[in-house]
Amino acid sequence: DPTDAVAAAWRDAYARLAHVSIDNARFPPGFLATIAKIDCEHRTCSECGFCARVARDVLRIDGRPLADYSPPALPQPLAELLPGAPSARPALG
Repeated sequence: DPTDAVAAAWRDAYARLAHVSIDNARFPPGFLATIAKIDCEHRTCSECGFCARVARDVLRIDGRPLADYSPPALPQPLAELLPGAPSARPALG
């Protein structure tokens, strides 16, 4: 049943969140002062990138950096709904 496969994929993907931790020692010096100075109301996250850079440094999954994590492939019906999501279907080429 495709519905069961989709539910299982979401369950597996969210199960990884139980293994997420934040390494407080990796926050950059002056983190809060920098956040206070950033004009988030008039600047997009993609323009700034500060929070994303910090998150890449401080977030861990199973004790490893975020860059080392690969999300599980989603069953095809769900992957087709989410452009750019990893798919269980093999790549053509």
